[in-house]
Order: sequence, then C-alpha cells, then structure tokens
Amino acid sequence: MSKNEVNPYVAGREEWDDRMMSVVKTSHAWKVFSFCLVGAVVILAGGLAWVGGQSKIEPYLAVVDKTTYQVHVVGPAEKLKLNDQMMKGIVENEVRSLFDNLRKVIADSHAQKNVVTQVYSRIAGGSGAAKFVSEWYALRDPFKVSETGTVSVQITAALPLSEQSWQVEWTETERSLIGEVQKVTRLKGVMTYVLSPPTDKAEASKNPIGFYVNQLSWSLEGSL
Repeated sequence: MSKNEVNPYVAGREEWDDRMMSVVKTSHAWKVFSFCLVGAVVILAGGLAWVGGQSKIEPYLAVVDKTTYQVHVVGPAEKLKLNDQMMKGIVENEVRSLFDNLRKVIADSHAQKNVVTQVYSRIAGGSGAAKFVSEWYALRDPFKVSETGTVSVQITAALPLSEQSWQVEWTETERSLIGEVQKVTRLKGVMTYVLSPPTDKAEASKNPIGFYVNQLSWSLEGSL
C-alpha cells in the first residue's frame, strides 16, 4: 500500500467518530433546550400563580346628577384616597337621598320610576329594609298619588347614631297638581346600613360606594 492510498479501516473509523461527535453535539443541544424550556414553564407558572393571588376587587366611586339621575363613574376609589371626613360626607348624602327618594312623589312618571329604581339600588336584598320599602310602596303607590298631587321632602337634620346608623328628620309638603298646599307634616326616621364596595363599573353605575340599607323605619312627629 502506497503512502497516498487511504486505509479504508482508518477512513471508516474517522467517519464513525465524526458521526458520533455530531450525535453527541445534537444531544447536548437538545438537553440545553429542554432545560431552558422547563425553566421558562416554571417561571410562567409562578407568574400566573402570583397574578391569580392578587385581589380583583377594585371599588369605584361615581357621582349622580340629581336632575337627570344620570350616573357618572369617577374612577377607582383607592386612587381617590378618600379620608374619613370625605367618606362621612358621601355617606350622609346617601342617607339624605334615600329618605328624600323614598317619600317624595313626582308628577312625571318617568322621573318617578327613576326615583324608585334609585331607592331599590340602595336596599339590601332580603333585609328588613327591603320588606319595609315594599310594604310602604304597596301602602302609598307613588304612581297613583302622582295622578292627583305631589309630595316634596325637605331634610332638616341628619345625624349619625353610630358608625352604621343614622337618624333623619324632615318636613313633607303635599300639593295638588296646580300647586296648592294640602298638608305639611314633620317626620323622623332611623336606618342602619353596610358598605359593600362594587367590584366593577357596572355595579358602580348603580351604587357608587356600595351603600346598602338593611334596617329602616320612620314615625310621624306632627303637622304644621
């Protein structure tokens, strides 16, 4: 065999070594890729678990136009950073509005319907207040009363009795459809409530701070 001739055994061994080296490199590359993939999955799973553990409840605040009864969502309550005094003022407004809406009668049936809807949006379902309001509307249907007259309400005092109860005093004026005063009376009411902040804009548009009355009553104080 001359020096220029290739030993078939040596050539075969070199080809075999090259193939094995290629297999080893490919196998190593797949192992590295697999480890990276597993690491990415672990990180992704951890991220999803962290996101899932975060609270999805975001209370919203809104303002109500008393003329048109349109609700305008202000935004997430936490971002507004309301202090105790501001929240007390908002609750007092809710208390005053509840008694006003419950007792007044408007000649415009569409406006009256909005008032009744507003009342029920502030009453806790299945509560004593819900029963009281239903009985009141059955006793004095505002839509029937509006056929012959109106009732206006003037809140004269609203005082907190505790952290979750208020006492309200007001004067009612009953008028005929031509505006003649028929009767003026003084009343006093007591109510308790809970706050259950809304979790989305749909709920916020109905009840901005989640103000729900669970007990409610009133009594006649006299006539003027």
